Amino acid sequence: STPFHPLIELLRRAAGLERSDANTARLRKLEALLARLNMDASEHMPILVALLSLEGADSYPAPELSPRAWRDKSFAAILAFLSAVAAQQPAVLAVEDLQWLDASSLELLDMLSAGLNKPPLLLVLSQRPDFSHAWQEDGAPTAELELKRLDSDASAALIAHIAGDINLADDVRSQIIVRTDGIPSFIEEVTKSILEAGILRERKGRYEAKGALPERLIPETLKDSLMARLDGLADAKELAQIGATIGRSFTHELIEAVAKMEAALLSDSLNTLSASGLIDTLGEAPDAIYSFKQALVQETAYETLLRQRRQNFHERIAQALEANFPEVIAAQPELLAHHYAVAGRGRSAIGYWMQAGARARKRSAEIEAIEHFTKALELLGQA
Repeated sequence: STPFHPLIELLRRAAGLERSDANTARLRKLEALLARLNMDASEHMPILVALLSLEGADSYPAPELSPRAWRDKSFAAILAFLSAVAAQQPAVLAVEDLQWLDASSLELLDMLSAGLNKPPLLLVLSQRPDFSHAWQEDGAPTAELELKRLDSDASAALIAHIAGDINLADDVRSQIIVRTDGIPSFIEEVTKSILEAGILRERKGRYEAKGALPERLIPETLKDSLMARLDGLADAKELAQIGATIGRSFTHELIEAVAKMEAALLSDSLNTLSASGLIDTLGEAPDAIYSFKQALVQETAYETLLRQRRQNFHERIAQALEANFPEVIAAQPELLAHHYAVAGRGRSAIGYWMQAGARARKRSAEIEAIEHFTKALELLGQA
C-alpha cells in the first residue's frame, strides 16, 4: 500500500475536497480546515499540498528538503492533523489488517502511539495472529485483546440479532451454531442465507424449516458460503468481481468508469451488494466510497474470476485510472503498476514501478522504494 494513504484520504475527506473542485477551491478548503483545527498553515500547508497532490506551487511551493527531512516533515504534518482533530473532541482511529501496512505507515503509527498521552485519541488496531510488531516501549498504555470464537450463547445472540423479528426454531438455530463453529462472519452468512432462501414457515410464533435444511445453505466453510452468496447475485456478481479487482475499497467514479454499465443497472447492482451486506457504503453517489465488509469477501469475489477475465479487469482499471484520475497517477503510481503487471502489460508496469520507486525514494521511504524498483527489475528480467 502507499505510505500514509489511508490517513491522507482521511485528510482529504475532512477538508471536503472533491474531484470536481477547481484547484483554487481545494486550496481554500484545505486552508479553512487548518484554520478550524488551529494548525499553523505556513508550516504545514506546503507539505499537505504535496501529499494531497494539489497544484499549489505558486501559493505554497514545495520546500527544498533532503529525502529524510521531507519524510520527517510529512510525519509531523500528519501527526499534527490527527492531534488537532483529537484536541477538539475525543476521537477514535481504527486501522485494520496491520499485516498489510507498508513500513512507513507502521513507523507513523509507532510515533502516534508514542504521543498518545497528550491528545484524547484512542488507537484501535487489528492484525492476524501470525503478525508481530515491536511497538515503542515508551508509548501510551496498551491493551491486547485476542478475539476468540463465540460460545453457544453468544452465537445464539448473534443469530437472533441478524434474524431480527424472525424467531427461529431451536433446531434451526442449533444447526447454524454447530456448523459455523463460533466464527462470527460464518454465523452471519449462514443465517442470512437461510432467511433469504424462502424455506422457513411460521408455526406457533416460530419459524421452522420446511423439512431438513438443504446442505447448500450450511456449507463447510465461510468461503463456500460467500461463494454461494456471490453466485446468487446475478449482475451484481460481476460488479463485486470488478470491485474486488480494484481492492478492498473503491469509489463510485472508478467502478462506474471500469464497469461501463448503464446508470440504472449500476445503481441497482450496487444497491444489491449493499443490501446483501457484502459491502458498506460511505456517502452518496457519485461521491460514494464502497468497501468490502471484510477482506475474505474481497478475496472470495476475486478468486471466482478466471485468469483471462481477471487480466481484462486489471487492464480496464489501469486504463480508467490513466484516462480519468490524474491525481491517482501522481499520488499512487504503484497502483497502476500493479494493475498493468497482473494484466500482463509488463512494459507499462515497469514505467509505473520506476515512477513509484522514485517517488518513494524522494520521500525517504527506502523500504518501499527498494520494493518498487525490485518489481521493475523482475519484469525487465522477464521481458
